[in-house]
Amino acid sequence: MDALSELVDWLAPRGRMDLRCLFGQDWAAPHEAIGPWRAPFHILMGGRCELWLPASGTLLPLEEGSLVILPHGQAHVLRTAGLGPEPREPGEDMRPIRLRKGELVDLKTNLPRPAKADTDILCGEFEFPGRRRSTLLEALPDPLVIPFGQRPSTAGCRAWCG
Repeated sequence: MDALSELVDWLAPRGRMDLRCLFGQDWAAPHEAIGPWRAPFHILMGGRCELWLPASGTLLPLEEGSLVILPHGQAHVLRTAGLGPEPREPGEDMRPIRLRKGELVDLKTNLPRPAKADTDILCGEFEFPGRRRSTLLEALPDPLVIPFGQRPSTAGCRAWCG
């Protein structure tokens, strides 16, 4: 077992997917800070959006295929892409977001027919049982964005894809 695999094994992260978001235009979905032993994540399955971090004023564009992990559990807002540099909170000029209970995961949407969504996001969190943290986790950038949608095809990366 390599060193990274041993570290991940020692941390014993538990992941859970708990929400699917299907949004049309003009939306903002705020997420409160969740504490030091949990790390929220978002997988952008379709479309594009922006991640706004109020504490630092950082605004990051996200493309389809991106995985975003917030290893320190900080507050953040996912929102419609292209709103400009001024971060906006949800308000009267945006479509209201409704929560619908689902069989496997709950659904958040601002559309009457979610099948017509421009943006599709799976949300969840990693938890580190026994409050296991490490210098490595503390050193990770927050947010950690992995743009899987920009990876070369598996046919072209046999040497490093296994």
